[in-house]
Order: sequence, then C-alpha cells, then structure tokens
Amino acid sequence: MLENQVMADAASNEQIPTLELSIVMPCLNEAETLASCIGKARDYLERHKIAGEVLIADNGSSDGSQEIATNSGANTLLWGMPMIAMTLPISRLS
Repeated sequence: MLENQVMADAASNEQIPTLELSIVMPCLNEAETLASCIGKARDYLERHKIAGEVLIADNGSSDGSQEIATNSGANTLLWGMPMIAMTLPISRLS
C-alpha cells in the first residue's frame, strides 16, 4: 500500500519528504523525565537541521508516559507487554 502511494507521489512530481534519522527511546513509567528527554532529542534534530522523528517505544507504562510523549511531539509505539532485561553470568549461557 505504501509502495502505491510512493509511486503515485512520484508520478505527480510531488517532492517526498526524506526522513534522515529516527531517535528511538524505550520507555516504562518514565513520566518524570520523558518530556525533557524528548525535548532534548527534538532540539538536537532542529539544531543540526536533521529531518528526523522521535519514537517512544512504550512497554506498558501506567504513569501517563504515553500521553506525555504525544503531548511532547513524539510518536509512540506500544508494545504488548513489558520487556524486562535479564543479566545472566556467562557461565550460565554456555
């Protein structure tokens, strides 16, 4: 479907905006710091004249992080369940 839109835009000689960089931030209940982090990322893109976007990969926040991300101008990707990183000693991996 996207391919059809790209072809249609090219055929009509419209210039398609180019996305140069996606900044992806993982998030799980980051309401206290999220707006600041998004603001810094957006400032970086603007300061360096980079056509980019800020994506928040939310892992099921329950503290309003998703709304904060949206209100701060970021796009939010929602994962189905929280992701938890586990660290195992090297000896247990072999």
